[in-house]
Amino acid sequence: MHRAALRLSLVVVGVYAAMALAQLVSHDGRLDSFVRFGWDDPTITVAREKLGADVVPTSGEGFDGQYFWLQAHDPLLLDPSLYRRASPAPAYRTPRMLYPLLVSPALVGGESALMAAMVVVNLLVVGAGTYVTARLCGDLGAPAAGGLCFALSPGVLTGTFQVVADPLALLGIVAAVWALRRGRWGWAALAAGAAVASKEFSLLSIVGLAVCTPSIPWRRRLAVGAAGAGTLAAILAYVRLRFGENTPSNTLAKVPFGGFADAWRYDWSINASWFDAVGSVAVVAAGGWALVRWWRRRTPELAIALPMALAVPFLSGEVVRYVFNLARVAGPVVLGLAVDVYAGQHQRDAARRSVGAAT
Repeated sequence: MHRAALRLSLVVVGVYAAMALAQLVSHDGRLDSFVRFGWDDPTITVAREKLGADVVPTSGEGFDGQYFWLQAHDPLLLDPSLYRRASPAPAYRTPRMLYPLLVSPALVGGESALMAAMVVVNLLVVGAGTYVTARLCGDLGAPAAGGLCFALSPGVLTGTFQVVADPLALLGIVAAVWALRRGRWGWAALAAGAAVASKEFSLLSIVGLAVCTPSIPWRRRLAVGAAGAGTLAAILAYVRLRFGENTPSNTLAKVPFGGFADAWRYDWSINASWFDAVGSVAVVAAGGWALVRWWRRRTPELAIALPMALAVPFLSGEVVRYVFNLARVAGPVVLGLAVDVYAGQHQRDAARRSVGAAT
C-alpha cells in the first residue's frame, strides 16, 4: 500500500505542477497571478511597495492569498503596523499562522522566491494529503486510488492555486483521522494542532472527531480534541497580545440559510450566477448526506464532516455567494464524505464476495 500511495501522490503532484505551470504561462510568467491582489483592497498598497508599481490586481476584492503573502513577511506578528496598514480588521486572518510560517524562509531569496514558495509548499501539501488519504483508504480495505478524494477535493483544487492554507488544514485533519485509527494518538494530536494552526475553523472537525467517534477510546479522542482547542486558544491569546484585539469572524449568518437568501437577493438572481447557485446547493446536499451517513455509521471520516455540515446553513452571504469560497470552507464535509463513501463501497463489495465464497 505504501508504494501504491506514493506512486499516486507523485502522479498527482506532477499533474498539479503542470496546472500551475499552465497558469504561470497564461499570465506571462507573473507569480503574482497566484496571490491575486485586489485593486480595492488596502493590501495592494503594500504590494506595490514591495513588488513594484507594475503589480497586476486580478479583481476588486482580490483573494485570501494576498493576506497570506502579507503575513509571510512577518509570520510571528512582530510588526502589527504592517497589518493595520493593509486591513481595517488586521487580526482577522492572522490566527492562520502555519502556512505563512512555512513559506516565509523563502523571502531570503526575494519576493519572487516567496511567491514561488507559496505555490511549491501547496504542491507538496497536495502530495502529502493524497498519500495520507490513500493510506487511510488502504487501512479501511479500499484501494490506494482513494487518495484522489483529497487531490480532487474542491477545497484543495481551489486553495492550491489561490495560495491559501486550506489544503494544509485538510492535510492536518485527514492525518489526525489516519493516526487516530492506527492508535497513534500523539501523532493525531500533533496533526490536529497543525490543522487548527492552519485554519481556525478546522477546530470544528477536530471536535467532531473527538466527540462523535464512539469506536475510538475516549481518552485518545479527548487528547486530540484538547490539542486542537489548546492550539487555537494559545494562538488567539498571542494575537490579542500583539494586536490588543481578536477580530470576530463574519463567516456566519444570524439565521439558518440567511446567507443563501442574501446571495440570491444581491448576487445570483441579479448577475445570473447560476454556477455559484447550483454549486452552493450541491454543497448543502453533501452536508445533508454526510449527516445521514454519520447517523448510520459513526465513522471518524464522517465525524470530521459533521460539525461543518451542521454549520453550512449558517454561513454568511459573503461565503456562499461564490461556490469556490463555500467549497473551501466546507472542505472537511466533501473530503470526509468522499472517503467514507469510497471506503464503504469497497467494504460492502468485500463482504459480498466473502458471503459468496462461503456459500
